[in-house]
Amino acid sequence: MTAIKILVTRPQAQNTSFLNAISELGDEALVLPMLAIEPLTASNAASSLAQIKARVLDLAHYHHVIFISTNAVDIGCQWFDQYWPQTPVLPAWYAIGKATAKTMGGHGLPAREGDSTMNSEALLALPELQMLDGQKVLIVRGEGGRDHLKSVLQDRGAKVDYLEVYRRRSLSYPQGTTTKLIENGMDIVTVTSGETIQALLDQAMIDGTTQQILEIPVIVPGIRLENLAREHGFHHIFVAKNAGLDAMIAAVNAVKTTRSYRGFSSE
Repeated sequence: MTAIKILVTRPQAQNTSFLNAISELGDEALVLPMLAIEPLTASNAASSLAQIKARVLDLAHYHHVIFISTNAVDIGCQWFDQYWPQTPVLPAWYAIGKATAKTMGGHGLPAREGDSTMNSEALLALPELQMLDGQKVLIVRGEGGRDHLKSVLQDRGAKVDYLEVYRRRSLSYPQGTTTKLIENGMDIVTVTSGETIQALLDQAMIDGTTQQILEIPVIVPGIRLENLAREHGFHHIFVAKNAGLDAMIAAVNAVKTTRSYRGFSSE
Protein backbone atom coordinates (compact mmCIF):
# COMPACT_ATOMS: atom_id res chain seq x y z
CA MET A 1 0.00 0.00 0.00
CA THR A 2 1.37 3.40 -1.01
CA ALA A 3 2.37 5.71 1.81
CA ILE A 4 0.32 8.88 2.10
CA LYS A 5 0.64 12.27 3.80
CA ILE A 6 -1.93 13.11 6.47
CA LEU A 7 -2.59 16.59 7.86
CA VAL A 8 -3.02 16.43 11.66
CA THR A 9 -4.71 19.50 13.10
CA ARG A 10 -5.32 18.53 16.74
CA PRO A 11 -3.84 20.65 19.54
CA GLN A 12 -0.17 19.85 20.02
CA ALA A 13 -0.52 18.06 23.36
CA GLN A 14 -3.11 15.65 21.94
CA ASN A 15 -1.14 14.61 18.87
CA THR A 16 1.34 12.04 20.16
CA SER A 17 -0.67 8.81 19.90
CA PHE A 18 -2.12 9.72 16.52
CA LEU A 19 1.30 10.65 15.13
CA ASN A 20 2.79 7.39 16.36
CA ALA A 21 -0.04 5.40 14.82
CA ILE A 22 0.38 7.16 11.47
CA SER A 23 4.08 6.38 11.54
CA GLU A 24 3.35 2.71 12.30
CA LEU A 25 1.17 2.59 9.18
CA GLY A 26 4.17 3.72 7.16
CA ASP A 27 2.57 7.06 6.39
CA GLU A 28 3.72 10.63 7.02
CA ALA A 29 2.03 13.06 9.38
CA LEU A 30 1.94 16.75 8.46
CA VAL A 31 1.56 18.50 11.81
CA LEU A 32 -0.36 21.77 11.81
CA PRO A 33 -2.25 22.32 15.10
CA MET A 34 -5.11 24.71 14.46
CA LEU A 35 -6.12 25.22 18.10
CA ALA A 36 -4.26 25.90 21.34
CA ILE A 37 -5.67 24.89 24.73
CA GLU A 38 -5.33 27.58 27.41
CA PRO A 39 -6.25 26.90 31.06
CA LEU A 40 -8.29 29.71 32.57
CA THR A 41 -6.15 31.66 35.02
CA ALA A 42 -6.10 34.99 36.82
CA SER A 43 -4.18 36.51 33.92
CA ASN A 44 -6.58 35.54 31.12
CA ALA A 45 -9.96 35.04 32.80
CA ALA A 46 -10.05 36.79 36.17
CA SER A 47 -13.84 37.24 36.01
CA SER A 48 -14.37 33.47 35.69
CA LEU A 49 -12.23 32.37 38.63
CA ALA A 50 -14.79 33.09 41.35
CA GLN A 51 -17.37 30.89 39.67
CA ILE A 52 -14.82 28.11 39.05
CA LYS A 53 -13.78 28.15 42.71
CA ALA A 54 -17.40 28.14 43.90
CA ARG A 55 -18.28 25.12 41.77
CA VAL A 56 -15.15 23.25 42.84
CA LEU A 57 -15.88 23.91 46.53
CA ASP A 58 -19.41 22.60 45.95
CA LEU A 59 -18.12 19.39 44.36
CA ALA A 60 -19.37 17.06 47.11
CA HIS A 61 -22.95 18.21 46.50
CA TYR A 62 -23.05 17.01 42.88
CA HIS A 63 -24.50 13.58 42.13
CA HIS A 64 -22.80 13.26 38.73
CA VAL A 65 -19.63 14.82 37.28
CA ILE A 66 -19.06 14.53 33.53
CA PHE A 67 -15.72 15.25 31.83
CA ILE A 68 -15.98 16.22 28.18
CA SER A 69 -12.32 15.78 27.18
CA THR A 70 -8.84 14.87 28.35
CA ASN A 71 -8.11 18.58 28.74
CA ALA A 72 -11.14 18.91 31.01
CA VAL A 73 -9.79 16.09 33.17
CA ASP A 74 -6.22 17.35 33.47
CA ILE A 75 -7.13 20.99 34.10
CA GLY A 76 -10.23 20.24 36.15
CA CYS A 77 -8.31 17.89 38.43
CA GLN A 78 -5.73 20.60 39.06
CA TRP A 79 -8.58 22.65 40.52
CA PHE A 80 -9.99 19.71 42.48
CA ASP A 81 -6.59 18.91 43.96
CA GLN A 82 -6.29 22.46 45.33
CA TYR A 83 -9.42 22.15 47.45
CA TRP A 84 -10.10 18.41 47.80
CA PRO A 85 -7.10 16.43 49.11
CA GLN A 86 -9.45 13.42 49.19
CA THR A 87 -11.98 12.72 46.43
CA PRO A 88 -15.57 13.35 47.57
CA VAL A 89 -17.70 10.23 48.04
CA LEU A 90 -20.93 11.44 46.42
CA PRO A 91 -20.32 12.10 42.72
CA ALA A 92 -20.42 9.39 40.10
CA TRP A 93 -17.74 10.19 37.53
CA TYR A 94 -18.30 9.99 33.77
CA ALA A 95 -16.15 10.29 30.65
CA ILE A 96 -16.95 11.03 27.04
CA GLY A 97 -14.50 8.88 25.12
CA LYS A 98 -11.92 6.25 25.98
CA ALA A 99 -9.04 8.73 26.06
CA THR A 100 -10.95 10.83 28.57
CA ALA A 101 -11.69 7.74 30.68
CA LYS A 102 -8.03 6.72 30.57
CA THR A 103 -6.94 10.19 31.68
CA MET A 104 -9.44 10.06 34.54
CA GLY A 105 -7.93 6.76 35.65
CA GLY A 106 -4.54 8.45 35.79
CA HIS A 107 -6.03 10.91 38.28
CA GLY A 108 -7.55 8.12 40.36
CA LEU A 109 -11.13 8.70 39.21
CA PRO A 110 -13.29 5.68 38.30
CA ALA A 111 -14.83 6.55 34.95
CA ARG A 112 -18.18 5.42 33.63
CA GLU A 113 -18.56 5.78 29.88
CA GLY A 114 -21.01 5.04 27.09
CA ASP A 115 -20.68 2.52 24.28
CA SER A 116 -18.03 2.40 21.58
CA THR A 117 -19.38 5.47 19.76
CA MET A 118 -17.80 7.46 22.61
CA ASN A 119 -19.97 10.58 22.26
CA SER A 120 -22.50 12.46 24.37
CA GLU A 121 -25.40 10.48 22.92
CA ALA A 122 -23.78 7.23 24.10
CA LEU A 123 -23.27 8.69 27.56
CA LEU A 124 -26.90 9.81 27.70
CA ALA A 125 -27.98 6.23 27.06
CA LEU A 126 -26.53 5.03 30.39
CA PRO A 127 -29.28 3.78 32.73
CA GLU A 128 -28.11 5.90 35.65
CA LEU A 129 -28.62 9.10 33.62
CA GLN A 130 -32.26 8.51 32.70
CA MET A 131 -34.25 9.60 35.76
CA LEU A 132 -32.56 12.60 37.38
CA ASP A 133 -35.29 14.48 39.24
CA GLY A 134 -33.59 17.04 41.47
CA GLN A 135 -30.11 15.57 41.02
CA LYS A 136 -27.16 17.92 40.46
CA VAL A 137 -24.83 17.39 37.49
CA LEU A 138 -21.51 19.14 36.86
CA ILE A 139 -20.13 19.18 33.32
CA VAL A 140 -16.40 19.92 33.18
CA ARG A 141 -15.40 21.35 29.81
CA GLY A 142 -13.86 24.28 27.93
CA GLU A 143 -15.58 27.58 27.26
CA GLY A 144 -18.36 27.42 24.71
CA GLY A 145 -19.27 24.25 22.88
CA ARG A 146 -22.56 22.42 22.43
CA ASP A 147 -25.37 22.63 24.98
CA HIS A 148 -27.02 19.38 23.84
CA LEU A 149 -25.82 17.34 26.83
CA LYS A 150 -26.98 19.95 29.34
CA SER A 151 -30.34 20.35 27.62
CA VAL A 152 -31.12 16.63 27.64
CA LEU A 153 -30.08 16.22 31.28
CA GLN A 154 -32.27 19.16 32.27
CA ASP A 155 -35.19 17.61 30.40
CA ARG A 156 -34.67 14.54 32.58
CA GLY A 157 -34.99 16.61 35.73
CA ALA A 158 -31.36 17.39 36.54
CA LYS A 159 -29.94 20.68 37.76
CA VAL A 160 -26.91 21.17 35.53
CA ASP A 161 -23.89 23.46 35.96
CA TYR A 162 -20.82 23.96 33.81
CA LEU A 163 -17.29 24.04 35.17
CA GLU A 164 -15.43 25.69 32.29
CA VAL A 165 -11.71 25.44 32.97
CA TYR A 166 -10.03 26.19 29.63
CA ARG A 167 -10.54 27.92 26.33
CA ARG A 168 -9.59 27.07 22.78
CA ARG A 169 -7.66 29.64 20.79
CA SER A 170 -7.43 29.47 17.01
CA LEU A 171 -3.91 29.47 15.64
CA SER A 172 -2.68 31.14 12.47
CA TYR A 173 0.53 30.69 10.55
CA PRO A 174 2.63 32.72 8.08
CA GLN A 175 1.02 33.28 4.70
CA GLY A 176 1.72 30.37 2.38
CA THR A 177 1.81 27.65 5.05
CA THR A 178 -0.93 25.49 3.51
CA THR A 179 0.38 26.31 0.02
CA LYS A 180 3.67 24.61 0.83
CA LEU A 181 1.93 21.62 2.39
CA ILE A 182 -0.24 21.13 -0.69
CA GLU A 183 2.70 21.55 -3.06
CA ASN A 184 4.64 18.90 -1.13
CA GLY A 185 1.67 16.54 -1.16
CA MET A 186 -1.30 16.33 1.20
CA ASP A 187 -3.52 13.30 0.74
CA ILE A 188 -5.86 13.49 3.76
CA VAL A 189 -7.01 16.22 6.13
CA THR A 190 -8.08 15.22 9.66
CA VAL A 191 -10.19 17.49 11.87
CA THR A 192 -11.92 16.70 15.16
CA SER A 193 -14.00 19.80 15.93
CA GLY A 194 -15.96 22.56 14.29
CA GLU A 195 -13.49 25.13 15.60
CA THR A 196 -10.68 23.26 13.85
CA ILE A 197 -12.53 23.25 10.54
CA GLN A 198 -13.06 27.00 10.78
CA ALA A 199 -9.46 27.72 11.79
CA LEU A 200 -8.09 25.61 8.93
CA LEU A 201 -10.30 27.34 6.39
CA ASP A 202 -9.34 30.74 7.80
CA GLN A 203 -5.69 29.85 7.19
CA ALA A 204 -6.53 28.57 3.72
CA MET A 205 -8.24 31.86 2.91
CA ILE A 206 -5.09 33.76 3.94
CA ASP A 207 -3.05 31.45 1.72
CA GLY A 208 -5.46 31.42 -1.21
CA THR A 209 -5.78 27.63 -1.03
CA THR A 210 -9.42 27.23 0.00
CA GLN A 211 -10.51 25.33 -3.10
CA GLN A 212 -7.52 22.98 -2.96
CA ILE A 213 -8.18 22.20 0.72
CA LEU A 214 -11.87 21.53 0.03
CA GLU A 215 -10.93 19.00 -2.66
CA ILE A 216 -8.71 16.91 -0.35
CA PRO A 217 -10.46 13.99 1.42
CA VAL A 218 -11.27 15.02 5.00
CA ILE A 219 -11.81 12.72 7.98
CA VAL A 220 -14.26 13.91 10.64
CA PRO A 221 -15.63 12.09 13.70
CA GLY A 222 -19.40 11.69 13.64
CA ILE A 223 -22.41 12.80 11.65
CA ARG A 224 -22.60 16.29 13.15
CA LEU A 225 -19.12 17.19 11.89
CA GLU A 226 -19.82 15.45 8.59
CA ASN A 227 -22.74 17.82 8.07
CA LEU A 228 -20.63 20.81 9.15
CA ALA A 229 -17.81 19.86 6.77
CA ARG A 230 -20.32 19.57 3.94
CA GLU A 231 -21.77 22.99 4.79
CA HIS A 232 -18.26 24.44 4.55
CA GLY A 233 -17.85 22.93 1.09
CA PHE A 234 -15.66 19.84 1.55
CA HIS A 235 -16.31 17.45 -1.31
CA HIS A 236 -14.88 14.14 -0.10
CA ILE A 237 -15.85 13.42 3.49
CA PHE A 238 -14.89 10.28 5.40
CA VAL A 239 -16.65 9.74 8.71
CA ALA A 240 -14.86 8.13 11.65
CA LYS A 241 -17.02 6.45 14.27
CA ASN A 242 -15.64 8.83 16.89
CA ALA A 243 -12.57 10.97 17.60
CA GLY A 244 -10.69 8.15 19.31
CA LEU A 245 -7.40 6.81 17.98
CA ASP A 246 -8.71 3.47 16.70
CA ALA A 247 -11.65 5.05 14.89
CA MET A 248 -9.53 7.75 13.26
CA ILE A 249 -6.94 5.23 12.07
CA ALA A 250 -9.72 3.02 10.71
CA ALA A 251 -10.94 6.00 8.70
CA VAL A 252 -7.42 6.64 7.40
CA ASN A 253 -7.33 3.03 6.20
CA ALA A 254 -10.73 3.50 4.59
CA VAL A 255 -9.36 6.34 2.50
CA LYS A 256 -6.33 4.27 1.55
CA THR A 257 -8.12 1.05 0.66
CA THR A 258 -11.36 2.04 -1.05
CA ARG A 259 -11.82 3.57 -4.47
CA SER A 260 -15.17 5.07 -3.61
CA TYR A 261 -16.46 6.27 -0.24
CA ARG A 262 -19.24 8.80 0.35
CA GLY A 263 -18.73 10.29 -3.08
CA PHE A 264 -14.92 10.29 -3.12
CA SER A 265 -13.32 8.60 -6.11
CA SER A 266 -9.60 7.94 -6.30
CA GLU A 267 -9.67 8.18 -10.05
